[in-house]
Amino acid sequence: MFNRELFLETQTSRCLLCENAPCSHACTSHLPVSEIIRSFRFENHMGAAEKVGNVSCMDCSNPVCMSACRRKKLDSAVEIPEVLEQIRRIGVAAKPEVDLTTTICGVRCENPFLLSSSVVGSDYEMVAKAFETQRRLNFQMGIPRDVKIEGLSNFVFMSRSGRPMMPTTVNFILRDIVKAYNEEENERAKRERRKPEELPHISAHILRHTACTRMAETDLDMKVVQYVMGHANISVTMEVYNHITDRSRIEKEIAKMDLVQIM
Repeated sequence: MFNRELFLETQTSRCLLCENAPCSHACTSHLPVSEIIRSFRFENHMGAAEKVGNVSCMDCSNPVCMSACRRKKLDSAVEIPEVLEQIRRIGVAAKPEVDLTTTICGVRCENPFLLSSSVVGSDYEMVAKAFETQRRLNFQMGIPRDVKIEGLSNFVFMSRSGRPMMPTTVNFILRDIVKAYNEEENERAKRERRKPEELPHISAHILRHTACTRMAETDLDMKVVQYVMGHANISVTMEVYNHITDRSRIEKEIAKMDLVQIM
């Protein structure tokens, strides 16, 4: 009996993660083979499936990607066509039929992740729908929910083992998102004859710092922020708080100067 999970784990772990990978250049369907395998290997399964799209590699009569695979110099090539086909099937099976639409300031929004780092992100209905969708995906992918860590369980963002994602995994996912957006933005800017507005580098640490900043901006009690962030010493938390309050004081003083000039 074919064990998809074991097959994918075995084959993707054999990939050498080559830079300027020859398998990607050789693919006659122009799929980013190395990126797909890398995304799956670092737990970004849906991101990998999105890259495969509707292309079925089992229809390929000449799998030159395997001929180009550098792994075969060591033992045998990664079974790329079968790997990509199984990843594609995961994507087809896991597509959720969930209504994610929400209303923001009276405007219907189909994307619950829109401006999630801004004030809009405080829309609890939107966040709840996004989390519920991820839980649905976890269930459809057969990810166990009984893993407990320090008394906590039923995590939202998990690896296939049911354990919470490591920061490295999140960083790879964020890198793929930024790269995909910037590629699309560059093409759009070229068509519109303007300078592209690319997303900067984003990491799990940056998101964590943003969360701490947002809490400080709302004047939340610093001991509460320290507890939520898990800082052993409140001085670390206060560094962020002082940065926010200093900036706020500067903005107020500049506003006073502008007012004096107007008068």
